[in-house]
Amino acid sequence: MFFWRLMILHFPHIIVRGLWIHDFTTYGFVLSNSRKPTQSQKLPSPFEATTLLGWIFLLISYLLMGRSSVDSTSGFSG
Repeated sequence: MFFWRLMILHFPHIIVRGLWIHDFTTYGFVLSNSRKPTQSQKLPSPFEATTLLGWIFLLISYLLMGRSSVDSTSGFSG
């Protein structure tokens, strides 16, 4: 129970850090694309990979939050 509450407390911080990293990598890809236009074909693959990892992380986090809320309500009622 303590682990789930800790995850809920740190959830906004993880989201903010993830968004900052996502913006930073996007800006880096734009800079590298403007510097070397020949590598424009190689850029979408890591960008899609980071986006996919971000969506997977969000899905897992939402599932964990849902389970923790169910556990906390059952624990309080029990």
